[in-house]
Amino acid sequence: MKVKNWLLAILPLILISLYPCLFQYSTNLPESRFQDAMIFFGIFLAIALATFLVLLAIFRRPGPAGFLGCLCMLILINFGIVKSGVQSVFPSFPGLVLLGLFAIPVLAIGLLLLKKKYRCLIPCVLLTVMFGVLCFSGTALAVPQLLSNDHRDSPRMEEGNPGGKDRDSRPEGQQGGKLPNVYFYLYDEYCGPESLQYYYDYDNSGFYEELESRGFACSMSSYNMESCATTQLVPNLYNLSYAQPPFNSGDGESPRIYQLFHDMGYQVNLISHNDFLDTDGARPLTENQVEDSICIILYQNSLLPNTPLSGLIEELPQLQAAYQYTALVEEVLEAMDTAWKHTKNAPTLTLGYIQMPHTWFIYDKDGNPVPEEDHLNWGDPQFYLGQLEYTNKRILGAVDNILEHDPDAIIILMSDHGARLGYHLAELYDAPYDYETDTIHQQNILNCIRVKDHALDIEGLNGVNTLRLMMSEVFGLDFPQYPDPEPKLNPYP
Repeated sequence: MKVKNWLLAILPLILISLYPCLFQYSTNLPESRFQDAMIFFGIFLAIALATFLVLLAIFRRPGPAGFLGCLCMLILINFGIVKSGVQSVFPSFPGLVLLGLFAIPVLAIGLLLLKKKYRCLIPCVLLTVMFGVLCFSGTALAVPQLLSNDHRDSPRMEEGNPGGKDRDSRPEGQQGGKLPNVYFYLYDEYCGPESLQYYYDYDNSGFYEELESRGFACSMSSYNMESCATTQLVPNLYNLSYAQPPFNSGDGESPRIYQLFHDMGYQVNLISHNDFLDTDGARPLTENQVEDSICIILYQNSLLPNTPLSGLIEELPQLQAAYQYTALVEEVLEAMDTAWKHTKNAPTLTLGYIQMPHTWFIYDKDGNPVPEEDHLNWGDPQFYLGQLEYTNKRILGAVDNILEHDPDAIIILMSDHGARLGYHLAELYDAPYDYETDTIHQQNILNCIRVKDHALDIEGLNGVNTLRLMMSEVFGLDFPQYPDPEPKLNPYP
């Protein structure tokens, strides 16, 4: 009987600590991360057990300690929500007064339990049943999304395809061969060779030699002169033209490159840092590109920000912006490494975009973390160059993974623009900035393409014309070259 009493006292504390974590995890899928939910479950459970032990020392009975501990935990976990609701109606209502209003009935119940010696087993059972059902429903909400994610990553089971083995059902190209998979990866703010020499006196030729040894044609003099803004340049690239409108996911209009490849029988996969790319007509492979962790939600919903524990808990990496940003970048890098896994049963265009070596500068040249105070440090060249060198390593790693598993693939590596160093120095440090001279160096880009057994001459072509050349020479479509656009300067402010 004593064991049963202890279980009935402790079990509702566990379930009350677990429920908000499961609820936030399941309702925020696919953006939420399970490990974040478990971190705050551990925090809430530790507080619940500590509260239980203190109350046990007072009551000397597990039932009252467990029941009153549950009431305390319900206040602690939900105080932030109630406070926000009350202050939305009464903006000047003090949080301490609200806390006192909660504390008075809890103290009254505690004094009653001390005097009357109630066992409190029935309230503990009711709380166990209530939060057990809520935890089960939270888990049930998550299951369909988790199964959907698993299905996305699994080989398709088809009639006549016993055992689910992959079958190459890609249609044939114009010359009778199978249409190749295409990987088009964009690296934001990656300097072209001339720009690196101009700004940093840096020789990146070793990287280009590595790419050429893998069959790439690399342009040393490509410039996207129509803009220095990602929101203009990437839509231009994806529409194979200039002066295109920004992306608007959900409007039903997909970029022209999606349409062209769909017409040829391709599926379109997206690897999209910060959900930047247009999702209309495409299948995202990255779905966690939201910088707010559910840890932040759980923390802000609770009483913890108003307690002495706040300083300690706010040191958690999961509550730091840098942790969240790094998690998004890591997910995109991993997706680029493994994109070949998602090219079964149909020819596939995989479009990848990542803000590297663009700020934040979170990696040194070996992939080690950079101090947070230097994440926007454009004044010291080591931070841009370090992240650029690490980006080189990750590009070569992604290329090698693709070629190992998909040797016939077409691979396009580009940047939208180079480092806008003069602009950033003026913006951050009030440095002198001659934009009429400086802008052209900001527009020198990474531009490399690998087509197996087909050497494309892309030297000096901008991004749009490089893609138009590929569509013409590789896929036999009519895409004549455009004249270079009128150069657009990048003044500050």
